[in-house]
Amino acid sequence: MVTIPLAGLIGAPISGWLLSIGNVAGLHNWQLLFILEGLPSVILALVFLKVLRDKPADAEWLEPEEKRWLEGSLRAERGPNEKPRMSTAAALTNPDLLLFSLAFFGLVACNYGVAFWLPQIVKELGFSSSATGLLVAIPFAVGAVAMVWNAHRSDGSVSVDGTRRSFP
Repeated sequence: MVTIPLAGLIGAPISGWLLSIGNVAGLHNWQLLFILEGLPSVILALVFLKVLRDKPADAEWLEPEEKRWLEGSLRAERGPNEKPRMSTAAALTNPDLLLFSLAFFGLVACNYGVAFWLPQIVKELGFSSSATGLLVAIPFAVGAVAMVWNAHRSDGSVSVDGTRRSFP
């Protein structure tokens, strides 16, 4: 999970720098930013389409015994208690799902609000594109540190025997 704020921590200064270098090879700086930041995703998508398999039986890198064991484990996990799939109409009227969707919408709206508008707000304060990238990276750095700290803190709240301890 910490890779999400780390992506912003690394990406914000790079984006600011790319926006500050001007035109390159006949491309405007925003076009260069779009291409260079999207290219790794496109390349990895092509790699994963080639490498990933739909089921263990199709994985060439597994030994036949490993394939059988994995398929058996997956069947056992599904087991006889597997719940039937919910219809689309039932899902769209399920109160729990609607509440979860509302909460998720709020989370995503906040994330996109920060990702899209924070650089614009900082830039309007009169900072250069490079400085804006560095300043926008600060909340992501704080978020990454806070996530690691909180995970460490919560892991320390349960002892080996399963009893809860108070936080230090």
